[in-house]
Amino acid sequence: MNFKQLLEKILDFDQNIRFAAIFDRYGVIREKVQRDDTSPMLDEYDTQNMFRGAANFWFHRKNIARKIGKGNYSMTVYDNLI
Repeated sequence: MNFKQLLEKILDFDQNIRFAAIFDRYGVIREKVQRDDTSPMLDEYDTQNMFRGAANFWFHRKNIARKIGKGNYSMTVYDNLI
């Protein structure tokens, strides 16, 4: 299964999921999908910056994993977006 197929399965999982992406360690988007009936909440610049920040935070969490345990996932909840 390629990344695009995986992301399509994620969209199929729940109708409330509008967007899914896979990004690398540096926050560079490698693949993304968006529901056809939705419009982006962020422009490309803000989306890329958001993923860069998430990748950076995850990298730092990995550095303290020996003290707190391995991270399994991270989730941020905003007023208009989870």
